Amino acid sequence: ALQCQLVNSRRDIINQIVQMSRKQKIETFLFQDRDCRYTCVRCRNHAILAFKKNHTPCPYSLCCCENCTLVTEKRRIDLELTLVN
Repeated sequence: ALQCQLVNSRRDIINQIVQMSRKQKIETFLFQDRDCRYTCVRCRNHAILAFKKNHTPCPYSLCCCENCTLVTEKRRIDLELTLVN
């Protein structure tokens, strides 16, 4: 039952993140670059393309905006799902 609740919460959060990224048109910006390196999710939410390699500390690590809060919540749920499995 707990696992089902976590999965449903994760799905809701991912849907919200996708909707926000569509509004910001970040996806089209990333696909134009054709670069397959990992990017910082928090920076991407703020329309900054920052590659994760050598990207510490993130300038938005303490940000509490709606986008960053969703990212934090998704990470928490992913961790809980890992522990449940």
